[in-house]
Amino acid sequence: MGRRNKEQMQDLKQEWTEGGRFVLRDDDHPKDHREIHNWLLEFLDKEERSDEDEYIVTCVYHSLNFDIPFKATKGVRSELVNIVRMKIKDPRWMRFPR
Repeated sequence: MGRRNKEQMQDLKQEWTEGGRFVLRDDDHPKDHREIHNWLLEFLDKEERSDEDEYIVTCVYHSLNFDIPFKATKGVRSELVNIVRMKIKDPRWMRFPR
């Protein structure tokens, strides 16, 4: 899937609002889940996204895909949570620094 338009991003944000708690409850460190949840809500409102941002959007999308077995998306969910934690700690952090 290519870059999502504004309507698709609003839909994804709504899906996160409704299903994000299922993604986060699989994480062993619940102390910062509210902060992660809020960061993602704000992030999903961004209109301009870098390739790095698009990767995060893709992780959100796949982590919310409950049509496939939950175990199959564990890696994606873990990566999403780890990336967001790093972004909260340092907004300039990148998965693959240039």
